[in-house]
Amino acid sequence: MKPLYLLAFITAALAGPPPASAQDTTYFDSRRNPVDPLHADFFETKVQTDSGSTFADHWMNGKLKITGTFAADMKTRVGTFAYYDSTGSLRKRIRFTGKDSCPETDYYPGGQVMMEGNINQVMMKGYSYFEKDGDWTAYYPTGKLKAKASFKDGQQAAASFYNEDGSTNNAMNVFYQEADYPGGSQAWLRFLNKTLRYPDEAVNHNQQGTVVIHFKVSKDGKTSDFSVVQSASASLDKEALRVIKASGDWQPAIYGGTPTDTYKSQPLVFKLESQ
Repeated sequence: MKPLYLLAFITAALAGPPPASAQDTTYFDSRRNPVDPLHADFFETKVQTDSGSTFADHWMNGKLKITGTFAADMKTRVGTFAYYDSTGSLRKRIRFTGKDSCPETDYYPGGQVMMEGNINQVMMKGYSYFEKDGDWTAYYPTGKLKAKASFKDGQQAAASFYNEDGSTNNAMNVFYQEADYPGGSQAWLRFLNKTLRYPDEAVNHNQQGTVVIHFKVSKDGKTSDFSVVQSASASLDKEALRVIKASGDWQPAIYGGTPTDTYKSQPLVFKLESQ
């Protein structure tokens, strides 16, 4: 066997629908597979009716993670979904209207509105994700206008940025972006080709799979808080962690024109190619 390295990027996605069967409390791992409480990443409480299901996901510390309602088909999101960080602070609300475009509001940890606008749901190869659409507005924690932007097909088409006193801010030029490796996917592939080593133990035991590493990217691009949220094997997990830790500084996420602390889930796919 010789190693063949592949990877894919995880885009921001909303959690999938809860299981169809009615239960008081269910525990899940990071891939939303039911597990026992000792191995759970979060748990869910749910109330099921003939018209649908209302659920609340909780972090393992008991704080809210996601709340929302699905229609009877268990796929269609209905009304407002709210998303919380592990401290219980509200970070995002999306109101599903039954139309292609849905309003989203993002919040600072203190509860102030950070930015707001509309998103569209996009289907690609059987998976769905959301992209920004139309006009978006960002605010300082004081409520003062920070930026305005317009998006088309998920891409920034135009933007204006302001200081808190209302004057133009020429230091900002990007309204929104996810944390990413400097240089994008091509630079990341080059880094993997130089750095990633398929462990001998994994080769000898024909071990393959996808390892997902969750880590923090600070507003300064520094990485920390590494953890394996999807495991393939002990040796593959160890190698994936080593590679991510060796990757250096990342480009920070930008929300409303300002670099922001955020978390990134990065998959590394290990696959053996037969000779």
